[in-house]
Amino acid sequence: QRSYYVDRYGVRHFEQRSLGGMRGWANAGGGVSQKFLLVAGCIGGFMVYFYYTHLEVVPYTNRKHLVLISPQMEAMLGETTFNNMKKQFQNRILPPYHPAVVRVARIAQNSINSAMEGIHATGKNQLEYTPDVSKKLPSARSRDYVLGPAEDVEQPSFFLKLGEKDLYRENESAVDDVWVEDCRKTAKEKGRKAQTQHVDHFKWEIVVVDANVVNAACLPGGKIIVFTGLLKAFPHDEELATVLGHEVGHAIARHTGEMLTRSIFIGFIELLFLVVVQAPNIVGPASDLLLRLPFSRKMEIEADHIGALVMAAAGYDPRIAPGVYLKLGELQKLPEYVQYISTHPSGRTRAEGLLKSQTLKEATRIYLSKQGG
Repeated sequence: QRSYYVDRYGVRHFEQRSLGGMRGWANAGGGVSQKFLLVAGCIGGFMVYFYYTHLEVVPYTNRKHLVLISPQMEAMLGETTFNNMKKQFQNRILPPYHPAVVRVARIAQNSINSAMEGIHATGKNQLEYTPDVSKKLPSARSRDYVLGPAEDVEQPSFFLKLGEKDLYRENESAVDDVWVEDCRKTAKEKGRKAQTQHVDHFKWEIVVVDANVVNAACLPGGKIIVFTGLLKAFPHDEELATVLGHEVGHAIARHTGEMLTRSIFIGFIELLFLVVVQAPNIVGPASDLLLRLPFSRKMEIEADHIGALVMAAAGYDPRIAPGVYLKLGELQKLPEYVQYISTHPSGRTRAEGLLKSQTLKEATRIYLSKQGG
C-alpha cells in the first residue's frame, strides 16, 4: 500500500517509491530542498578550503597548525601589549647604557641572528632598545644581574642528576616529546616547508625592567621584555640564552595566533555544552583542564625544542638548557602534580624531555660545529 500527500493546490500525489541516497532524502515528502543542499555543500566546501589555506608549518619543528589570525593582527596585538607594559613599568625600565641592558641585548641579538638565519628569513633582524624613559638608575647594584662568563661565577653542570636518577640516558625517549620528532620526520619525508613570511615583518625591540620577577617574554612581532629578577637567578650567559631562545621560539612559532584560533573553537564547544548542561561553573573549568591547559603545555615543550636549536646556532651550549628548566621548577617550589593544572609543564618534565630528545643531540652537534669541534 502506497502513501500519498496533498500539495498546496489540493492535488493528491502518491509518494515516490524509495529512491535511496541523497536524491531520495531530498525528494521524500516535504524533505530538504535541493537549494538547501546546494547552499550547505557550498558552505562546507568553503570551510574546507578556508581550513587548508590557513594551515601553516611551524619553523624548526615542522608541525602543522591552524592559525586564523593574520600575522599583521598578531603583530598589532603584540605591539599593543608591549606598549601597555612599557607604560606600566616606565619608571623601572633600565636605560640602554646600563650594563644589564648591554648584556641582555648582546645575547638577544645573537639569538635573533641565529633564528633568522636558521629559518632563512630575509627580514630586518636589528634589535632596537626602547627610548630612555627612566628618570634615574635603579638603586640595585649592577653586579646583581650582569654576571656573565667573564665574571667569577660558578659554571653550571651540563649533565644533571635529579637525586639518584641520571636524566641523561641515550636509549630512552620522553613520551611528551615524541610528537616533535614525529613532526620533523614526517616533514622531511614529505618535503614540507615551514612558513616564515611573518618573521620578515618583525620589528625586534627589547626592554629590561628592574623588578624582582624571574621571567621574560617575547610578544608577537618580536617584542622582548626581560626582568632583572631573571638575571639574578641566572647569571650565566648560557642560562639567559636558554630563556631568550625559548621566548623567541614562541614568537617564531606564532603560538599567540594559534592559541587565539584554538580559543575560538573551544568557545564554540563550550557554547554547545552550555546549551545542553547549562552549568557554566563546570563547563569553563572542564574546558580549561581538558583543552586549553594541555595545549599550552604542548606549546611550551615546542618552544623548548626551538630554543635549544636557536641558542646552539648562536654559539651557546644547549646542553645547559635542561638544567635551566629544572632550576626554574625549583624556584617555583610547586608540587609535581600542579603541572596538570598549569600552563607550563614542571621543570622536571621539561628537563627530562629535552635531555632525552633527538633535538638536543642535534642542537649539540650544531654547537660543536660552531666551535670547530
